[in-house]
Amino acid sequence: MKFWQATAAMWSYLYLKLGSYKAWSRAYRAIWERKFKDVKLVTFSGLSQLGPYMKNGALWVKDSWRELFDAVGSPERAQQIFSGAEPAPKEGLDCDEHAIFLTAVLQKSLATGVLVDKVKNPRFFTVMWFEGWKATGHNVCLLELPPAAPLTASGPPRYCYMDYGEPSAACNSIQEVADLIRRSYSKATPENTYPMVWAVSALDLTPELVSRS
Repeated sequence: MKFWQATAAMWSYLYLKLGSYKAWSRAYRAIWERKFKDVKLVTFSGLSQLGPYMKNGALWVKDSWRELFDAVGSPERAQQIFSGAEPAPKEGLDCDEHAIFLTAVLQKSLATGVLVDKVKNPRFFTVMWFEGWKATGHNVCLLELPPAAPLTASGPPRYCYMDYGEPSAACNSIQEVADLIRRSYSKATPENTYPMVWAVSALDLTPELVSRS
């Protein structure tokens, strides 16, 4: 099992590090989601508004053969579904689309000065792990938080993630966020859950930081 885990982790690391996830997702959008490219994204003044807007994950549906079972759709299409402008889909609205929508609208909300919550630098965050032999993962929006008291404003940032509702508990590092996601979403027992890889990506899915841990 260790050989399989090491091999799968290496290929997943390279897939993310070399931008293959980005390339395939861009191709997928060009093929299937061109009609949404001119949709204007909305903004939010508070993080608490996002869960209800996304129906708290109630519209989640898994990817299909069109995504080759893993492509990141556009935030514009996700918005049209969340807003009711498009009908609830039968496929292709899983954690990928929730995470990219969160990343896009929070970046826009911060850039326009609308968001009042003290967060910054929303990024797309991919976390993968093994449940025994099975490789699995989850995508979320990673957020930076202000330093914890009594540290000054120049102290190290904290981090949290959002996926379908309210932000997670604050963590002291990105690695801690990855570990929290694995604990929260792994269907295996802790002793059968093994870290694989995590990656922080820009809104356009350009990898910024990839770690085999």
